[in-house]
Amino acid sequence: MIDFTFVKFILVGIVNTCIGLSVMFLCFELFTWNYWMSTLSGNGVGAIVSFFLNKNFTFQSNVPVLRSFLRFISVLLICYIISYKIGLEFTNFLLDGINIVNQYNGEIAIIVGSALYSVLNYFGQRYIVFKKPSTKDIEG
Repeated sequence: MIDFTFVKFILVGIVNTCIGLSVMFLCFELFTWNYWMSTLSGNGVGAIVSFFLNKNFTFQSNVPVLRSFLRFISVLLICYIISYKIGLEFTNFLLDGINIVNQYNGEIAIIVGSALYSVLNYFGQRYIVFKKPSTKDIEG
């Protein structure tokens, strides 16, 4: 059986990615903000869109907004720190000494971090934030 929540998550993710990356690159390139401020800003804007789309469309969650939002923010922050730190370190390690590409390390790290962030975020949203209660939770 196909897990349509993952398909919906991917569709929402495409919207979030377009919005988030647009904000990231706008901040990074146009406003010349540093890597961390740019990625944090882009993810912040994408997070707002993501929360409402995932709660109502992807997972159709009845978890109270305040409770799910607090979990949502916690998962996002953890995924953000892990993903973008690994993305930056991995990119710097991989491209170390390649002068032609070094000028684009920040841009490449944003893309690598975004990909890792998407994967970690799915599992966090599905199994922590918008987890459907089990029959044990309902009965107990």
